[in-house]
Amino acid sequence: MTKLRIFTTGIVAAVLTAGVVWVVPETARADAAAAAAPMTPAQHLAEAAKLDQEAEELTEKAAHHAAEAGNYRGRIGNVGGKQMSDFESLAKHCDELAKSYREAAHGARALAESHRAMAK
Repeated sequence: MTKLRIFTTGIVAAVLTAGVVWVVPETARADAAAAAAPMTPAQHLAEAAKLDQEAEELTEKAAHHAAEAGNYRGRIGNVGGKQMSDFESLAKHCDELAKSYREAAHGARALAESHRAMAK
């Protein structure tokens, strides 16, 4: 067998294997999610509590990144050139992360409220 043929066979095998790896976990995750879906009032309340905790953690992450953005902005006046541009970029990045975490926390709280409503 030539080196090219061995290489090509290896690539085809890797692609086929990767396809199987991606398909099986998706199916398994969907089955697990369906099996774990809250059905009773107690399960809905438990899910709401988990989401409240998640929202709290996301809010803490948002606050952390907002503070980091402030720290980077505080350094901008002490430097110039490329380093100033880097600090501005880092501050913007942290602002975007903080915003995303705040939005995710808001979504988690809304979903928790939905689960509490379903528990009634």
